[in-house]
Amino acid sequence: MAAKNNYSVGRVYTIAKEELKKITPEEAAQRFYISDIERNIRFNLFPMYEIGINNETVLQTTINYIGMATEKLAVKGYEFGPADIYPAYTPNPLLVVISMVGAIALFVYVLQMILPMSKHTQLVAFFGICLASIVVFILTSGTLITQIWALSSAVMAPVGAMIRLMEEWRRYDGTRPLGAIKATVLALLYLVIAALFAAIGAMFIASLLGNTKFFMEFAIFRGVKLTFVLPIILVIIAYLQRFPLWKGRMINSKEEAKTFVVEFLTMDVKFYVFFVMAALGGVAWVFVGRSGHTAGVPVPTFELILRRFLENTMYARPREKEFIIGHPALMLATFAFLRKWPTIIHFVLTLAGVIGIASMVETFCHLRTPVLMSIMRGYDGLLIGALLGLLLIIAVRFMMYVTQWFQAREVDHE
Repeated sequence: MAAKNNYSVGRVYTIAKEELKKITPEEAAQRFYISDIERNIRFNLFPMYEIGINNETVLQTTINYIGMATEKLAVKGYEFGPADIYPAYTPNPLLVVISMVGAIALFVYVLQMILPMSKHTQLVAFFGICLASIVVFILTSGTLITQIWALSSAVMAPVGAMIRLMEEWRRYDGTRPLGAIKATVLALLYLVIAALFAAIGAMFIASLLGNTKFFMEFAIFRGVKLTFVLPIILVIIAYLQRFPLWKGRMINSKEEAKTFVVEFLTMDVKFYVFFVMAALGGVAWVFVGRSGHTAGVPVPTFELILRRFLENTMYARPREKEFIIGHPALMLATFAFLRKWPTIIHFVLTLAGVIGIASMVETFCHLRTPVLMSIMRGYDGLLIGALLGLLLIIAVRFMMYVTQWFQAREVDHE
């Protein structure tokens, strides 16, 4: 129906009546407000409360939350009345093909960092894949092939950013640790560089899928959960190729990879490992379950409070997995490597750091959200994450100094 009407349609937002019963009028108003500014909503369908709240009638309770939502939107510059409908947007096919070629180049570039290949092989792979993809794009509607290369960009961009970061770390792989101040400055610098590299993939996604079908979600990006899982798996492989994590050696050949698999599958396992794996499985369940287009894992109350605070104080609410987990961990990973901490600690921090970089790219997979909003969300997350990362490094250094001080006192006492 939308296609027959030349996509002269607008997105509608509402709250199910069963859900409305569970939330306060303030929360209901906040949901309408956030959905309108983040999802290109043009029509609000306000359901009525079935029971009055705070000794008010049903009608007054309903009018109050509608008024609160309207007031919040007015502050943002929204106007009310008959909705204006965006004209249907279909990008120039030539520009889509150019973006697709760029995504293919990114794929080959990152792939050769994991599976080394000669320049001749890279060129053959690049031109061969380009030719096949362009033919498919011409012969079909182009939706499927652009989705494939958007998914590739969402995976390869954060992986490429992390591998380039690993190469930079290895430049400082000397016998003596760097000074704490220089290590802290480099930790901040490398976080920004990784974010900018990952932004390349984000722009490819926005370019390839930037059309009305995806804006209105008549077509939906597929593979959101893969954009969280695959980068972690590929970064693990890249890490094992570059750092002596497994029994003090690196794994960068077929023979070494086979030996690693055999040794890993036949090694003795302590009973406590099962508890560790169960804990990691729970973390993975929450991590993956909180992503995608579905509701997934429920959000705790304290996090909802934090979200509402960020929504009301910042241009776009950043993702918690970026500024609380990913970015601070990535900064600490750089600091840990430059200060010669144990490899296993650096490995765990690196994996945590992938979460933030991958999340920044994954944000652009939700095409219902305007690109500017996604850019600002990534920027806000990077800003807060960098500040928390600096505080984390300072806190860790302070704890180490305190520990060393107590150890020195014990030695003097003896």
